[in-house]
Amino acid sequence: MQRFRPLAGRLGTDALLRVRSYYSAENPGAEKTSLLRSLCGLPSQISGEVHWGDRLWQDANRCHVPLYRRNLGMMFQNYALFPQQTVVEQLLFAADNSVRAQDASGSIRTGKTATRLPAHPFRRGQQQRLALARSLMRSPPLLLLDEPFSALDQDTRYRVLEWLGEEHRRKKFSLLAISHDPHDWRAFQPQHWKLQNGRLTDSATSHP
Repeated sequence: MQRFRPLAGRLGTDALLRVRSYYSAENPGAEKTSLLRSLCGLPSQISGEVHWGDRLWQDANRCHVPLYRRNLGMMFQNYALFPQQTVVEQLLFAADNSVRAQDASGSIRTGKTATRLPAHPFRRGQQQRLALARSLMRSPPLLLLDEPFSALDQDTRYRVLEWLGEEHRRKKFSLLAISHDPHDWRAFQPQHWKLQNGRLTDSATSHP
């Protein structure tokens, strides 16, 4: 069980995450991105606590485990791709594993774009798939995703969801996903949280 207690700013969230489970949070303007940022350790100060297992990551006094020492994968909505790197180079930057990089590149179907630079006119959906694959390269025990499928058409979304599900079955990681479309996650039987004005208002487990 992983715990995070009332966090920064307007957040008043207190919840437990079961290891190797899927979670999705809904409702626009509910401070969901702030929640992910707090779990990552991006705010320099928070008003509560963030734990991973029995280890304290951060509290109101200090950050005990900085971002670069937290073994997690994260994908925010701006993707944060490097303009000077190709698709494969982006993946290898996350983890120096050429076999896994080729596998991930094939899974997100980059095709001929694998040797192009992101500075070229990549479509938003291509950038989104690359950012997702990069977040999984190190096989982190915790994966944080902020609207990971918003730019994908229905067919591509289905394929990427299928790949993500297979990754989870093989790697056994916990996933916290921000999504305005809970139907995307039905196959994963996630626990849904509803956040309203930075507060956890509801929690329920959905079934397909």
